[in-house]
Amino acid sequence: MTSAASGATASRQSWANARLIVAVLAGLLLVAILVVLTGAQSGPPLSIYSTDPDGAMALSLWLQKLGYSVREWIPDAVPQPADGMLFVLAPLTSYSQSETAKIHQWVSDGHTLVVAGESLEPINSLLQAFNVSLADLYLDRKNLAAAQPSFLLHPPLATINVPEQALYQIRSSRRDEMTYVENGGHPVIVSFQEGKGRLWVVGLPYTLSNIGLQDESDASLVANLIHWLNLSPGQGILFDESKHGFSPGASFSAWLFTSAPGWGILLAIALTMAFLALRGRRFGRPVPLPQDRLRREPVEYIQAMANLFRRSRQRDEILAHYRTQFRRRLSEFYAVDPRLKDSEMVAAIVSHDPGVDSAALQALFERLSRPAVSEAGLVGAAADMDAWLKALR
Repeated sequence: MTSAASGATASRQSWANARLIVAVLAGLLLVAILVVLTGAQSGPPLSIYSTDPDGAMALSLWLQKLGYSVREWIPDAVPQPADGMLFVLAPLTSYSQSETAKIHQWVSDGHTLVVAGESLEPINSLLQAFNVSLADLYLDRKNLAAAQPSFLLHPPLATINVPEQALYQIRSSRRDEMTYVENGGHPVIVSFQEGKGRLWVVGLPYTLSNIGLQDESDASLVANLIHWLNLSPGQGILFDESKHGFSPGASFSAWLFTSAPGWGILLAIALTMAFLALRGRRFGRPVPLPQDRLRREPVEYIQAMANLFRRSRQRDEILAHYRTQFRRRLSEFYAVDPRLKDSEMVAAIVSHDPGVDSAALQALFERLSRPAVSEAGLVGAAADMDAWLKALR
């Protein structure tokens, strides 16, 4: 009765554990779906997939609202004819020479490149192909002004009043530099003619971020910048997200480790494993300790084989085996031919050792050759044979 009650209790506990696991997984799946539907996720600075204050999703949505087609720049793909502008915002890794050459050629063919960010080394790895670079600059908000008043007319912006933020100056030995915003004589927003296209470098990355666009002054500054970019209606605008760790058409592992649903799945697996570990659930068969393992003695093997032979009732074959082994041992000890008949072997042995009882040896040979031997006869013949062999030592 007690055993049945214990089994019922264990069954109820197991069912409760299963329901808890299913509920946790369902909750995590619901959270992942809500995250995907709302588009809320963290990401690198100035990434169009990030809703963090330093992300650039607001800029991407703004451009889409204005009627432009916003897509990702895929380095290995051929750009569409309608794609006329590429934004490179705060790359985390440097550009290779082949990537730089491809973007430089794309701009020279008549497209526009906009570069901004805070990681100077990755940005300068791209700008060096244009003989341009970014450098740190101390922000003096009193001297931050438009180098060309016409730059701040769409919409009108009397003064550039930005909060404390990182500021970068543009350095270049080129003579075709056109400065739009400067700080104490240092260019902050400039553009360069590159072949048939144009390069824009923005030293105020904060203004392009989600939190920056919430400020009226920053938003007006970005609106003027978009106006001066001369974007055509319906034009395709590309964002290079490959340097942020996002890769379109990537493998399942990349989706698993870089997307919110993937993080939800990994979290669900981690919580499930932690739950099972805390509940004392084994993840495999228990391995017994060496001192607890049953070790069999060699005599058990001998007894098992003897029992098998006894159950098979093949006593004639066992007796023949004993007879063969006995003749082999005698031939080795007395140096006689093992192929001799029994009587000839007895005579040869007696000639080597006259003290051998020839009659007893001949009788033992006959007992070892007897057909249909009983179990008692088999055991007696084996014992007499063992006594002869011991006497030879």
